[in-house]
Amino acid sequence: MYLTRAGYRPGRRRRRLDGSPWRILAIGDVHSPSEFVLPLQPRNELDLIVTLGDIPPSVIEQILWWGRGIPVVGVPGNHDKEDIPGIVNVHGRVIEVADLRIAGFGGARQYRAGPNQFMDWQVARQLFLLGPSDVFLSHAPPLCTSVKEGWVHRGFAAFDRYIERRRPSLWLHGHLAHGYKRIVGSTAIHGVVGKQLLTLSL
Repeated sequence: MYLTRAGYRPGRRRRRLDGSPWRILAIGDVHSPSEFVLPLQPRNELDLIVTLGDIPPSVIEQILWWGRGIPVVGVPGNHDKEDIPGIVNVHGRVIEVADLRIAGFGGARQYRAGPNQFMDWQVARQLFLLGPSDVFLSHAPPLCTSVKEGWVHRGFAAFDRYIERRRPSLWLHGHLAHGYKRIVGSTAIHGVVGKQLLTLSL
């Protein structure tokens, strides 16, 4: 059974008949809104836009206007307070968008009073029940790629266990001040700062 915007449906997921890759624009942790510029390529070359949290409202407006007609899904950052109209929040669930199973978990490690902050056991409890996905979106990184970061920017061990058990093809996150790419098992992990264009083949 797979979760879609309309609810659950039985059967296997669809695959692209022509074998072409998915084209994804990932956006997260935009620290200088005045310097943020969306890509110049035609919008019809994209299949999906994902947001990874801590994006200023002015940039969100740009994304939704420029990306009209393209599915936009995301998770909140630790500085975000509520859902953003126009963006499908995948925190704590799996949905099917653009023929991909997309899961997510927003927020970051708890370090002060406020929304979208979690203890390790809270993340572990939610992810234990979360089904498999092709793409996982998070604001915080997995622990395995952030163990040397300070407490505020360190990720969750439950993310590592999800990668080991569920083996998503792609994991995208924000929260850090630097971007990177790392392969863990069969999962490509990308830390996104600003924007990044990616392709995904399954």
